[in-house]
Order: sequence, then structure tokens, then C-alpha cells
Amino acid sequence: MLTMEHKSNLSEIGVILRQAREAAGKHQEQVAELIGVPRSTLGRIESGKVTPTWALVLAFSEALGLQPVLVPHGKARAVEALLSTPSSADAPPLLGDKW
Repeated sequence: MLTMEHKSNLSEIGVILRQAREAAGKHQEQVAELIGVPRSTLGRIESGKVTPTWALVLAFSEALGLQPVLVPHGKARAVEALLSTPSSADAPPLLGDKW
């Protein structure tokens, strides 16, 4: 059963996909053509008005060179913490490396 939190997370996929597309320097038209959907559909996904199917998430990921990952609920916070760590220039050195 989907809770309100899960539904909220699903609607955030569009924002994440838009950010990834923009970071890749691609326009909606380019990505829409690559994944085989109208640009208007892509716009609705990115705005959170439509939740994409898993097949579309995979196609979008492939078009942008991303790897979607399924994370168990109990591990989500740990994964988020790993992804939000500072860049290697800001991070402390690994064991044996100089600061």
C-alpha cells in the first residue's frame, strides 16, 4: 500500500529527472525524442503532474547516462547521507593519504 510519503516521493521523480536532464545539458525535445514520448508528456512528468512508469524512468535514465537504484526503505537515509557527502576536495583524506 502506498502511503502519502511514498506518493510524495513518486511525484519528486519528475523534479529529479528534470534536474538530471538540465545537468546533462539536454533540452526536453532531445530527451523526449530519445525516450519516445511527446515533449508535452515529458513536461508533465518533470512538473510532477504525471508519475512516469518504471519503463519511462529506465528510458530516461538510459538517455541521460544514469543508473536508477532501488533502495530498501530502512536504508534510504544511509544512502541519502552517502550521496550528500562533500566533494572529494572537501572530504578528509582516506587512511594513508596526506591532508
